[in-house]
Amino acid sequence: FSAPTSLAVNESPNLQNVVIDEPLGALSQRNGYQTCGTIPSGNTATNIYEYVKNDGSRNLIVTDNVTVWQTGDCVIYSTITTGWSSLSLPRFATVLDNLWVVNGSTYPFVWNGTTGHYLDGSGTYPTAPKAKFINYWKSRVWLSNTATAPSSVYFSALVDSNGNILDPATS
Repeated sequence: FSAPTSLAVNESPNLQNVVIDEPLGALSQRNGYQTCGTIPSGNTATNIYEYVKNDGSRNLIVTDNVTVWQTGDCVIYSTITTGWSSLSLPRFATVLDNLWVVNGSTYPFVWNGTTGHYLDGSGTYPTAPKAKFINYWKSRVWLSNTATAPSSVYFSALVDSNGNILDPATS
């Protein structure tokens, strides 16, 4: 907040886009950024996530709230899922090599890199809460903030009644 004329010789009125002490004692310009393509809808991207699998494959997951795409090169985008509420921000987590997507108004969506399904109780899949937030920690999926219970936190079971280890995406 000082006037530039009031600063000492080792002070600066404007230190934007710089890295301090890399290398030690130096002031260097921060690297810039590069545009990574344009999402197919032409809308503004609202969230991005790096989906990394145990085999080392990496994909960038991008959403405009309505559609979720994946890209490996920022040129070709393929749709993972679509038809989501434009008013709800999708959030992502990687759980046992699966991408999980939640937004608070739709059942969680699980994608294995090829196919996906909703955890809505259909078929053999479990029913999970329509949560706004997700995290994967200590081998459990943690979901929180549903429309009917915004302060509640839900977590997945580790084993079934017979002691078998469960995959929360299918059990």
